[in-house]
Amino acid sequence: MSALDAFRGELRACLGPEVFLKRDRDMRALFVCARDPGAPAGYAVGREGAVFRVDAAPARQRAFIAGLRPGPQPRDLRWAHLCRCLLTQAPAPEQPWEPIRQTLLLLDAGETERLLRLLTADTAIRKRTHGPLPAACAYLIQEHFAKEESPC
Repeated sequence: MSALDAFRGELRACLGPEVFLKRDRDMRALFVCARDPGAPAGYAVGREGAVFRVDAAPARQRAFIAGLRPGPQPRDLRWAHLCRCLLTQAPAPEQPWEPIRQTLLLLDAGETERLLRLLTADTAIRKRTHGPLPAACAYLIQEHFAKEESPC
């Protein structure tokens, strides 16, 4: 079960089973759907051509980030290093959503190597420019690998 499943379940409860939600492969939103899903509470919906992009609204993003907790460091040294880099600053109250969204989508898709490349580059740029780091990404990575490495 991925962290994206929480959003998927929440939207299913609001929209019903007849609305088809698909993970946004372009990573511009959490989900895309072919029908107008209306305006579910806590979500922003935008239309692009024939598809509707559904993403968490800023208040929902903040609530999600606030609910994340640190976990054990991954055993893989590359991931452990990335998590340490993401957590070198105190978590900013307003963390950048784009890398957090990418982390949710790519972990859900199982594209961990792609995520490692994207987040490593993004983190290096943010550190050089003194931008806020998406600490929530580290928490999501820790949770993902803790589940994967668990014997149960």
